[in-house]
Amino acid sequence: MSSLTYDICLLYLDDILVCSNTFKEHCDSLTAIFDRLEKFTQKPISMKCHLFQRNVTFLVHVVSVKGIGCNPDKVATIAMWPQPTNFLEV
Repeated sequence: MSSLTYDICLLYLDDILVCSNTFKEHCDSLTAIFDRLEKFTQKPISMKCHLFQRNVTFLVHVVSVKGIGCNPDKVATIAMWPQPTNFLEV
């Protein structure tokens, strides 16, 4: 996948994230990735495949048509942290 990384996909261990601007571009990217997997006799796990999603949680981020942001579930604890009221709490 080395020649495809950052051009059409992002990789982390056994996860592949494909981002595209158009449906055709996405289909072309998927074809390239599936061809590469087949070349090295690898098969995607069907229950882990989520195709044509508009929002994807990847690691601690949410990737969407709006861009990349923090996963609100992961930062909720920090957002609810009580504000310090004196010098010692800081």
